[in-house]
Amino acid sequence: FEHRSNANTILLQYRNNRNYQTTLPYNASSFIVGFSVRNFTEAPEFLYSYKLEPLHTDWVSAGKNKKAIFEKLPPGRYTFSVKASKDQRDIIAAETISIYIKPPFTQTLWFKILILASFTGLFFIVQKIRFLGIQKRNRVLKRMVEERTAELISINRDLLETKQDILSKSEEIQLKNDALTAQKD
Repeated sequence: FEHRSNANTILLQYRNNRNYQTTLPYNASSFIVGFSVRNFTEAPEFLYSYKLEPLHTDWVSAGKNKKAIFEKLPPGRYTFSVKASKDQRDIIAAETISIYIKPPFTQTLWFKILILASFTGLFFIVQKIRFLGIQKRNRVLKRMVEERTAELISINRDLLETKQDILSKSEEIQLKNDALTAQKD
């Protein structure tokens, strides 16, 4: 079989029983595999059978039809095998081709890594913004606590002075009261 490949058609023609490989883009998941045997000495009608692994486990008889049609296959690796015979018993030619249907970028490992890295980066950015907000709030609260503490210290000083004034006036009053009581007696 000879191998030729274009957008959605793969053509196999028998030549020296070699293994071939072809890669299709993800949007070429529907394709036709054409096959034929080149026989210049005699030209009998060959009977064909094929299978596409892992889709088929058994051979699919194509009869004299020289093509296999596959539609909407998921991305992945496939092995297409075809055999030709005159009477379904004596195999004249057999060929295998490895077909790889590429996944769309959104289904690749690189895309998943990119998404994971993006979410991780976004998580760290959100955490950094949150941390900076907490730091700013802590600075504001610290300043408010310092102001309030200074205010309370000032009020406490004023209260202590007032207390000292009251105590000293209380002592004066007590002394005057004692002096008055002593004069009455």
